[in-house]
Amino acid sequence: MLSPPTTAFDYARPHHERAWTSFFGASRLGSLAVSSYGRLGHRETDSLAGSLLSALSPTETKVRALVVADLALSAATRSDVDRADELAAEALPLAVRTEASLAQDRLWELTEVLPQDSGRGTAEALR
Repeated sequence: MLSPPTTAFDYARPHHERAWTSFFGASRLGSLAVSSYGRLGHRETDSLAGSLLSALSPTETKVRALVVADLALSAATRSDVDRADELAAEALPLAVRTEASLAQDRLWELTEVLPQDSGRGTAEALR
């Protein structure tokens, strides 16, 4: 399923329009869609993110860091701390190495939405 922002990009002519049109490429719009889906608790979040991640080029590491951080935040919001931990461990080195400030912001936000610990220590360790 294509998201509307990605479909709109397919019809844009970035080199003939405003400068910001080329800035918002398909991968950037896709990452915005993943973030929006995750915050809404949409059931297609993981599927959309998987499609986007598989379509990214190896050089799009900032976008990859952001998408994975958004997935970690989404998992934490659903109280899936183990998945959030796994995703954060993947996103953090990418975010730091590439200086992806949005991804770093999402990871800080993740620490705020983690559920109170259930005695296993997972959420506290992840913080």
